[in-house]
Amino acid sequence: MNKKFPSTILNLLELLIVPFLISSIFYMPFLFSGVDDQIGGTILFIILGLNTVFYIWIRNGKRFSFDFNLRLPKIKWIFYSFLFVATLEVSLVYPLSFLINFLIQKDQSQSSYTELFSILAFGAVFIGPLVEELIFRGIILNVLKVKYGNKLALIVSSVLFSVVHVNPSQMAVALVIGLILGYIFILTNSLAFVILLHSMSNLTSILIGKFFIKDVAKENLNSYMIYGEFSFFIVGIAVLICSYLFWKFWNVRGELEGLRDLHKAETGL
Repeated sequence: MNKKFPSTILNLLELLIVPFLISSIFYMPFLFSGVDDQIGGTILFIILGLNTVFYIWIRNGKRFSFDFNLRLPKIKWIFYSFLFVATLEVSLVYPLSFLINFLIQKDQSQSSYTELFSILAFGAVFIGPLVEELIFRGIILNVLKVKYGNKLALIVSSVLFSVVHVNPSQMAVALVIGLILGYIFILTNSLAFVILLHSMSNLTSILIGKFFIKDVAKENLNSYMIYGEFSFFIVGIAVLICSYLFWKFWNVRGELEGLRDLHKAETGL
């Protein structure tokens, strides 16, 4: 019986490269038709997601079987998790991205936030998380943890997730988010849960850019004042809430792991 694809590091590289190349070919008509960049990027992500699923299905002999589930934890843990990723964005992720952009560009006046009601926002909140979590947590992390254990799988999958973002500020943010979502996925084995959290993280970033960052041309990052005169208060409260929720997660691992164990009991995997 053939091994399930992907089952090796080379398979994982193949999975990252081949569907992307195929998707690029399918995207060519849109590229030369002068379609708006935001619409084009969303279309490319949709094509990539479909191609990835189809490619795995073909390489597995027209089967698609992976050890993840679509169950969600209790409502209270969804709420705690949403609050955790939101405060993490406010206190660490968005400022980190802003700082790196500042150090590279030296001028943030060219930076632009994402319009809340736009194709780009729709792609970032709905399409991107679905495709990325399927590939990097649902498939790559799953494959690696079986062969190499949870810790190495978490690190390698997060690094790969970071590298594919290319842009330095996005790479740093993706590494942080990848480690957190990967850890939660290992605890729960719930693909639906990490998709929701990824969507919430991206939505929070969009809302921060829209409503909090008033003057991105200010060169005041050394004092961490990216949120204006209320920066210390906003960051301080966000750090306290984020730290408390992280501690709460750490102390209730058994309850979240129950979601994973329930799936194992039902599937026998």
